[in-house]
Amino acid sequence: MTRREVLELIKEKYDVKYSQKQIGVILHSFNTYHSKPYTFEYGMPENAEKVLKKLAETIPAYIGPDEQYIIVFWINLQHK
Repeated sequence: MTRREVLELIKEKYDVKYSQKQIGVILHSFNTYHSKPYTFEYGMPENAEKVLKKLAETIPAYIGPDEQYIIVFWINLQHK
């Protein structure tokens, strides 16, 4: 969703008008950032269960046991 789309959604739902710059400030305050969209291949590596088990044991030590996290498998599509 672009800043303009967010701006239009807020205007439509709440009848409040912000500048695109202010929308960026608001989104940033929610720890959202814009970046180039990437194509995802919705598959997983053959050893995914092993990797997930190892990550599930390791990640809480770095972020805390009650924190939530998302694991994404990145596949280099240029080498397929």
